[in-house]
Amino acid sequence: MATHVSRSARFVLASLSVLIGRGSAVFAQEDIDLRLFRPQIDLSGETFQDKPFDEQPGEEYGSDALSFAANIPLGKTHVRWDKKYRGSQFFAHVLASRSTPNISFLTGEQRQLYSGVLAASGVWLSKNSNLYVASAGGSFAEDDRTIHDLKARPYALFLGTHKVREWITLVYGGAATYQLGKGLALPVLGMVWWINPKWTLIGTLPFSVSAGYRIRDDLALRLALGFAGNRYRFANDGEFPGQPEIVYLSTLQSRLTAELEWKTGDAVSLYAQGGTTQTLQFAFSGDENIGGDKFVDDSTVATGYLKVGARFTFGKSILDDWKK
Repeated sequence: MATHVSRSARFVLASLSVLIGRGSAVFAQEDIDLRLFRPQIDLSGETFQDKPFDEQPGEEYGSDALSFAANIPLGKTHVRWDKKYRGSQFFAHVLASRSTPNISFLTGEQRQLYSGVLAASGVWLSKNSNLYVASAGGSFAEDDRTIHDLKARPYALFLGTHKVREWITLVYGGAATYQLGKGLALPVLGMVWWINPKWTLIGTLPFSVSAGYRIRDDLALRLALGFAGNRYRFANDGEFPGQPEIVYLSTLQSRLTAELEWKTGDAVSLYAQGGTTQTLQFAFSGDENIGGDKFVDDSTVATGYLKVGARFTFGKSILDDWKK
């Protein structure tokens, strides 16, 4: 029983990190690891190469980004040992990212893009060994002009688990997110399959599919296919004549990556992620819902992608007591 709960808990908190962080691409596609339950700080940098737009000859798009994320415990971890065992833990999630895109067809100095999430989350373990996660808060995505008058957007997530077999668990729920390039309320359906002690297959549709391999105790490999996107408020300083003063930039990318994570000590991990990314949608619109009013609607070919970072964990996890 304890083994199954640990696995389910690891998966759901990994999913939580994926969904809550995609607005800023901070906790994107994390490994299934007990550390994701702990108070944690993550610092990372990423880049993808400039590639030509499909519909604008001679023009290119690429980007660099720096990201910060923190899971901050709110109060104590609550654990009760009896036949109706229940546990709960609460976190504040703080995520922020600054990217420097190269959008070659824009005149003047290139913009900085800022995004972030501030949310409160609760994690509960039921008497039936199921795990539930609920999270609510706000997010933002602005350029360096509109950031001075930023507009918050609602964020919400619920995930739950249901054990089917000893080696397979279903995950279900829903999310209000901008991960796919515009505001959407989406169902989430997933599965975790423990193939053997080394390999684990994970799916959280419609966001990502991944496979994890534990090379040794301090080294892990993760292969993933997923999506990253956002919708930014963008000040129109004459770049788009006839359009509103504030327009909206929508981006959506597919990413195929491999990640190596090395645990250098009890509280520190270093990771490197590389692969390819393709911009499926790069659109400017006067409509905040990115509807039919797109005056730029383009894409690019696949390009190289690289991300490196460090994770620092501290404090107590709800599973510390569960595993005793």
